[in-house]
Amino acid sequence: MGKDYKEIGFWTNGLGFSNIIGQNATFNFSMKELGQVLWPGRPWGTPRGWIPALDKPLRIGVPVLATLKQFITVIQDPTENTTTFRGFTIDLFRETMELLPYHLPYKFYPFNDTYDNLVKQVYLKNFDAVIDVTIISYRYQYAEFSQPYTDPGVVMVVPLKSKVDHRGWLFMKPFTKTMWLLILAMVIYNGFILWMLERRHSPEITGSMLNQTGTMAWLALTPLIKLDGDKLHSNLSKMVMVVWLFVALIITQTYTANLASMLTTERFEPTIDNIDQLRNSNIRVGYSSGSFLKHYVEKVLQFHPENMRNYGELEEYAEAFRRKEIGAAFLEVPAAKIFLANYCKEFIQAGPLYKIGGFGFAFARGSPLVPDVNKALLDLVETGKVRELENKMLASEECEDTKVNGETESLSPNSFWVLFILTAGTSTFSLLVYVFRMNYENSEEKTIWRLTTMVIQQCNHAKRRMSRKVSDVAENPTTSSTTHATPTQV
Repeated sequence: MGKDYKEIGFWTNGLGFSNIIGQNATFNFSMKELGQVLWPGRPWGTPRGWIPALDKPLRIGVPVLATLKQFITVIQDPTENTTTFRGFTIDLFRETMELLPYHLPYKFYPFNDTYDNLVKQVYLKNFDAVIDVTIISYRYQYAEFSQPYTDPGVVMVVPLKSKVDHRGWLFMKPFTKTMWLLILAMVIYNGFILWMLERRHSPEITGSMLNQTGTMAWLALTPLIKLDGDKLHSNLSKMVMVVWLFVALIITQTYTANLASMLTTERFEPTIDNIDQLRNSNIRVGYSSGSFLKHYVEKVLQFHPENMRNYGELEEYAEAFRRKEIGAAFLEVPAAKIFLANYCKEFIQAGPLYKIGGFGFAFARGSPLVPDVNKALLDLVETGKVRELENKMLASEECEDTKVNGETESLSPNSFWVLFILTAGTSTFSLLVYVFRMNYENSEEKTIWRLTTMVIQQCNHAKRRMSRKVSDVAENPTTSSTTHATPTQV
C-alpha cells in the first residue's frame, strides 16, 4: 500500500515459500511462516474469509452531480452533518464488496465536480476508488477500471409521430404471410378430402374437371364464409366439415378482432430515422452535461457545436423536446432505459447502437483489487442479481403503455398450430378410413363376382351333361327298329 514495501520471504518454483535463500533455507507451501501480510487480498494458500490488515477503510468517491438520480443519489444534511448515499450503483457496489473473499472496509465520500476530475482523484490519491463512471480509453491514464456493469453504448432518442401509411392492403395485416399461405393450404387440402369423400354420393360432383374443381373449392371455402355448408352424405365428410367449421370459426373471429384493433389503434413512428437525416437537416441535438458525450457527439458523430445543447436531468430533455429546442438526444444506454421507461408514449429509440464502454468502478492503476472485483461482478451478473437490481430500479419508472409504437402485431401460425394440426389430422384420418373401406369393398365385390362366375360355370357344365344323356336315350329305339325290320314286297 503506497510507495513502501516490506520483504516477507521468497518463493521457489516447485518448493514453495522460505524466509531465507541458500543452502540452509527451509521451504513450505504454506505462507503461515512468513508472518502478517499487509495486502488487500487473499494470499495464496490461506482459507476463504481471511481478513487482511488495513490501516484505514478504502476511500470511495461518489459523484454528487450524477445525471441519473436512479443510479446515484447523494443526500447531504448540513444540520446533522450527515450524508446518505442511495441508488442502483450504491447497492451494486455493496453487493460486490460482500462477494469478495475477504473483508474490505470502505467509506463513501461525495465529490462535487465533473466525472473527468472525479477519475483524476484516484490518480492524485485523494480516493482509493470511484464509482459510477463511464469507461473511456483516455481515462485509463489516471485509473484502472473494472468490467462494465451496464449495457455499453450510446443511442439516439427522438419523439414519436403518427404514422401515415397506405391502408389499401390493411386487410392482409391481421395475419402474417406464412399464416395466409397455411390457411390456403388447408383450404385446398380439406377441399380435396371432401371431394374424395362426396364424389360417389353427390351427383353435383360430376362433369368436367373445371366443374369438379369449382365444387371442391366451394366445399372447402364454405366454412370461412358462412357457418353452414351444403348437405353432405358421407359420415366421414361430415366429421371433416365439423372440425373445419370449428377451426374456421376461430380463425374468422380472430381475424375480425385483429383487423378492428388495427383500424382503431393509432400507430406511431420515429420523427427521425437515422443520424444522417439529423445532420443534414441541421436540427439541434441534446447530450448530458458533465460527461464525455460532448466530445463524442462533436468529434465522432460530427455535429456542429452550435447545434448541440447540454442538459442535466432527464426531465429537462422531455421539456426541451416539447418546446422544439432539440429534435434528438444522445444518451447512454442506462439513461435511455430510464428515460424511455418514463416517457414511452412520447419518445422512442432510433438508429443504431454506438458501442462505447459502460459504467464501471475505477481503482488505482495496478490495484490488486481489480481481479477480485471483476470476479465478484461476474458472479452478480451470472446469478441474475444485477438484473434484479436493475428491474427494481426501473419498476417505479415503468410506463403504462409498453408496446412499441402502440402497434397491433400480425398473428402468425404459432397462435393456431394446434387448430391446424386438429383439422389436418381429422381430414387425413377420414381419407385413410375411406381408402381402406374402398379397398375392402372392392375385394369383397371381387370375391362375390368370382363365386357367382363359378356357380354360373358349374350350372352351364351340368346342363350340357344332362342334355347329352337325354339325346343318347332318344336315338337308340329308332336305330334298332330300322335295323331289325323285315322288308315288304309290293
